[in-house]
Amino acid sequence: MIEVDPNTRKKLLKNRIKMGWVICKTNDYMVAKRCFRYSRFNHTHKECKGVETCPLCSGNHKLKECTTPKSEYKCINCQVYNRHHTDEQIDKAHSSLDKKCPSIGSIKKNTSKTQIIKPNTSKTNMVQCQKTKLKCYQINLQHSRAAKDNLMQIMNTENKDIAFIQEPYVYQYRIKGITKGYRTYAYGEETNRAAIIIPNDTIDAIMITQCSDNDVLLEIKMGQKTFYAASAYMEYNDAIEKSLKKKGSWSSSKE
Repeated sequence: MIEVDPNTRKKLLKNRIKMGWVICKTNDYMVAKRCFRYSRFNHTHKECKGVETCPLCSGNHKLKECTTPKSEYKCINCQVYNRHHTDEQIDKAHSSLDKKCPSIGSIKKNTSKTQIIKPNTSKTNMVQCQKTKLKCYQINLQHSRAAKDNLMQIMNTENKDIAFIQEPYVYQYRIKGITKGYRTYAYGEETNRAAIIIPNDTIDAIMITQCSDNDVLLEIKMGQKTFYAASAYMEYNDAIEKSLKKKGSWSSSKE
């Protein structure tokens, strides 16, 4: 297993490589990060704010205390998925540690779609804000150092004004590797699942802490114009409307 830059990854996936006398195929290595306290995906026990959840039966107790027979196992992740997808139910009669869990497949599928930053910006999720003439960039870095380095190169050479980041590169609970002079906005002492980076010195920004948890909400001023910008990370089964309603109600009350 190796970590490579986007261009190298693209070449490796299109071609075979020779290792000694063997011709090998290459594929993306996808890991579904799981919390072994809460039994949920996309965070570890150090970042967890949830209650103790058994990975076998979904009860609120530790794994070693579980006495539930295998025939009565219930996966907490598949149960949550079914609550949010009433028209697309999946099997929940297994433990959350099962390697064949449908939720793991969904996580890896979503990860593969956002694994890499493409250097050709015409194919990235970039939006030109016409009214304020801001060049904005949005990307999920998947906590990858190589992806972070590639993003900084793009930011440095293409004069982006704002970058909205999900799952930034974090080392020892701090976002690392941002170009010196760039302002970084993130919330949380141990958990940084979203961030906003502003290289443009002409932009005034204030973080709205009462609406920032794992995500970030800023009040931005440019001349006589004031608007709000948010960067948020959502799990595949999160209720997005609830978070948007919270931020929308706050910004509306300020207008």
